[in-house]
Amino acid sequence: MTLKEYVNSFPRLQRMEVRGWLAKQLGVSEVYVRSMCNGTKPIPAKYALRIEKVTAGSVSRHVIAPQFYPIEK
Repeated sequence: MTLKEYVNSFPRLQRMEVRGWLAKQLGVSEVYVRSMCNGTKPIPAKYALRIEKVTAGSVSRHVIAPQFYPIEK
């Protein structure tokens, strides 16, 4: 699941709250998280593990940064 799909899995009225919560967990602004979700800003690899942890694995580091975290076979 992508970060955008994760945020969009919540009801429309809760999405801003979810982005705000994610922003707080990452130490960035809600606007930055929104930009990462919309694809206007790339998701830095340094956030891959943290995003995976705070989303309880729903958003995998393999999806965020496959060049740094390839799927092991």
